[in-house]
Amino acid sequence: MNNGFIAIVDQEVWAHIGITAQEQADAQRLLITTTLTLDNSQQSLFDLADDIENTLDYFKVYQAIHAVVKSRNRNLLETLAEDIINTLSQTNPNVHIDIEIKKFILPNTAHVSVRMSK
Repeated sequence: MNNGFIAIVDQEVWAHIGITAQEQADAQRLLITTTLTLDNSQQSLFDLADDIENTLDYFKVYQAIHAVVKSRNRNLLETLAEDIINTLSQTNPNVHIDIEIKKFILPNTAHVSVRMSK
C-alpha cells in the first residue's frame, strides 16, 4: 500500500524544564519534531479527495503540543515526550508517533535531544 508521513519539524516552544532551580525558573527554548505515520493498512495519505477530514490535521497536532508543553513544569525531556505522545495518541489512535525534542543547554554542543516513539 502507498503511504507516507506528516512531519512538523522544529516546532518552537518555551518550557520550564530541567532539574536545577535555574532551569525551572527560566523558560527554555525547545524544538520539537513530530512525525506522524498512519498505522492502519486501510489508510493512506493518497486519494484524500482534497478533504482535511480524510487526513491528519497537523494544525490540531501543533496546538495539542503547545497545550501539553504549557500544562505544567517538568524535570525531564523524556517526560515531556511521553506526555505529548500520550496526548496525541488519544485523538489519533491509528497513528505511529515519533517525537524528537531538542534542548540547548550544554556548552559547545548544538543541542541535546530525546527521541521517543509509540
